[in-house]
Parts: sequence; structure tokens; C-alpha cells
Amino acid sequence: MQRAGILLLVVGLLAVAAAYLVTLVGVASDIAPWWLASGTVAVFASLATLGAAHRVRPTPILKATLVISFACLAAGFFIPLLLPPPTIGPPLLFGLPRQTALLVILVYVVPLIVMPIGYGLAFDREVLPPDEFEKLRESR
Repeated sequence: MQRAGILLLVVGLLAVAAAYLVTLVGVASDIAPWWLASGTVAVFASLATLGAAHRVRPTPILKATLVISFACLAAGFFIPLLLPPPTIGPPLLFGLPRQTALLVILVYVVPLIVMPIGYGLAFDREVLPPDEFEKLRESR
């Protein structure tokens, strides 16, 4: 799991660097947003994967939390790239242009709700199992 996480992190960072390089050089600006979005999602997913790597297998709750969060993250970055450019006036979503509203909801709001719930439900097994908690308590 750690090897895959590190590989994903390297690929994501290379995609972000390529997006910046292509934009700075001005070669192909149409592909740069896609590389940046893909690289950003890959970096976040790899860091979460590396953070969740523990001696025991991740619980289904933690796996579901990570899958939901990063599916929303990917959708939040890719859907606005697929939509046509915003126009002045309607249609607005929550008072914002559709692309901005989707980005805010999918990238910030959904993970802000899902991640703490999943983390809290998986805490006893993933973060500090009861046996490690007892060792910590005895060491004090």
C-alpha cells in the first residue's frame, strides 16, 4: 500500500509540475488545467493513502470514506472543466456560478462532512487501537 501511495504521489507531483511548466512556457494551455486537476487529485489521494497505511488492514468505513472523498474531489475538479464558461447572470447555484458552486460543494463541503465522520468511526481500530492505548497509558 505504501509503494502504491508513493508512486501515486510522484505521478501527481509530476503532473502538477508539467501543468505549471506548460503554462509558463505557453505551449499547450488547453491541457494544463486537466494535468493540474489530475495531479492535485492524485497528490491528495496518495497522501491520504499513505496516512491511512497502518499495520492492520484499513476498515471498510475508512476505505469508503476515502473513496467518497476523493470521488467528490475528482468530480469537483473535473466537472467544472467540462462545463461551458460561465456567463453573467443566471443560472446560479447557491448564488454562485455553477462551476464555482460545484467546486465548493464537491471539493470542500462533502469531504468536510464525510472525512470527520469516517475518521471518528474508524479511530479505535485505525489510529489508536485499544492495546496501543493501554501501552500509552502504562508508559505515563
